[in-house]
Amino acid sequence: MRKKYVIIFTILCCILFLGGIIGEKFFSQYSLKGFFLDNPLEEPIYVNIDNNLDDVEYKKISKLIYNLRDKGIDVKLNKQDDARDENLSLYVASSYHNMPQVRNKNSINILWVPYVSPSDDFEKYRDFDVIVVKSIASFSHLKAINVRTAFIPDGIDIKSNNKKNNGKVMFYGDNKEFSLSLFLSRNLNIDIFGNNWEHTEYKHKIKAKSAKKSDILSYLMVLVDQSDENIHENIVNNKVIEILEMGAVPLLRYNPGIQKMFGDTVPMYYNEDDFYVKFNMLLRENNKVSKIKQDIENVSYKWNSSMVANKFIELFQIMKQKRI
Repeated sequence: MRKKYVIIFTILCCILFLGGIIGEKFFSQYSLKGFFLDNPLEEPIYVNIDNNLDDVEYKKISKLIYNLRDKGIDVKLNKQDDARDENLSLYVASSYHNMPQVRNKNSINILWVPYVSPSDDFEKYRDFDVIVVKSIASFSHLKAINVRTAFIPDGIDIKSNNKKNNGKVMFYGDNKEFSLSLFLSRNLNIDIFGNNWEHTEYKHKIKAKSAKKSDILSYLMVLVDQSDENIHENIVNNKVIEILEMGAVPLLRYNPGIQKMFGDTVPMYYNEDDFYVKFNMLLRENNKVSKIKQDIENVSYKWNSSMVANKFIELFQIMKQKRI
């Protein structure tokens, strides 16, 4: 009898051992992320958009919807019929002040908003299962207070650009408020592309009131502004995204949000002295610009529109698993 139990025990041990090997190989070959993405959602995602989004922001959402559909996801945009049909809902808001009302509290409700401030009234966020932010500062804050969150910035689709540059520097922006980069380069040889500079000290540097893609790609580097608010909130603004997507090289004031995404590949300066060091280095070593372009492009695949869509699909899949 004892011999029989020994044989059974040995067989069970072998089964468990083999099962462990198979399981280890399975999970090492297919990460949890890959496993989820290989099993697309069977239900539609209802995308509800804040009516205050401008044309640029709406185009970003259109790009997300295109990429979700391209991956086989059924997406329904701002559907106005019975909200009880919604099991997976993505709400897109331009800011805390334009927060949408959740249509079905029994649905998996995910909010995508640029920034969440520690001073916000958190009651306005209570109906959302996950708060997705474009700001790494907000992501860190929400994690610290145990809110379910994710960091998903705007998708940036960078195009290869090997066009030979003219060795010059352009400033790209309108005269709306004080420009630090323009102030720092006031005694340098640059061309200005933008509106309302005619009655300023920079009027002799105006090249055109707007910049075409061919203009931007002609220059060695592009000076572009970020507001103090952009930097405080760690947001990559639309002007910076536009320049990066074209395959041009910007020189920017330091922004932790850009460093989070691109590391040290995008040239950024910390102060006035550092501005001149970076500016002169790029002018002096023109050959480095091609490498910078390639380095930015190599990193950018992690943050393109396709990857943004993947992250939202994965997020919904994880939330569905949590409810089973």
